[in-house]
Amino acid sequence: EPYFWREVPGVIGYDLISRFVVTVDYDAQQLTLRDPASGAYAGEEKPLPMVMNGSVPAVHATVAGHEGLFRLDLGSSSTVDLHTPFVRQHGLVARLRHPMRVTGTGFGGEFSSTLGRLDRMQVGRHGWADPMVTCSEAVEGAFASEEFAGNIGNRLLERFKVTLDYERRQVILEPGARVAQRDRFTQFGAQLAREGDRVVVRSVLPGSPAARAGLEAGDRVIRVGGEDVATWDVRALETRIEDRPSGAKLKVEIQRDGRAKRVSLTLREMLP
Repeated sequence: EPYFWREVPGVIGYDLISRFVVTVDYDAQQLTLRDPASGAYAGEEKPLPMVMNGSVPAVHATVAGHEGLFRLDLGSSSTVDLHTPFVRQHGLVARLRHPMRVTGTGFGGEFSSTLGRLDRMQVGRHGWADPMVTCSEAVEGAFASEEFAGNIGNRLLERFKVTLDYERRQVILEPGARVAQRDRFTQFGAQLAREGDRVVVRSVLPGSPAARAGLEAGDRVIRVGGEDVATWDVRALETRIEDRPSGAKLKVEIQRDGRAKRVSLTLREMLP
């Protein structure tokens, strides 16, 4: 809940959604559940084979020239999280451009990994240059799995209208408004979380604009750009900070140890 900036009463899982043809329209912010008997896809996009591992849907994709099976992780805030065995097999950490240590967040909680760019990624007929990927170093748990090359998260899936047809074992990726966008990382450099009616800094990336401005984990954020952040939702957080042009100036008002402090920073793309 602190990372989604809203109450999260639960998670809808496989036992329910597998009964339907599920379409997630990221551009329209809409979820549609259709009866499989009448919900077969009739558009122009070629469906991708859905590979099921238990209750987890996956598709084949290629990263940096290496093909693998990737879980579709609609609870992840990442673009692509590569699992440790796949990373080690292909020596991908050494091939990352602009590598940095980061903390990611999904429904499974927080995790640390190395973030950077590789040369290319391909899913079906859709491909991108300079994909932003995280390379896991986990030795246990889901990110240490040898069954999958990695997880595809919402930062990639939001490029499409995504349809999951469990009965026909198909995944349909229809290009959306963001399909051609280059993967972006933070221009701000601090992870903000809502704790009740408070917005606090959870972590700060070393060398980021937030770090250079002096923000620290535990700071309470009161205003950003003159606006009361307590009135924002998570989409406002994105549009009012990350969607500003690189080089824009941003004033941030915080409280630390009960004392008010104002800082100014210059937004800068952290992953060129």
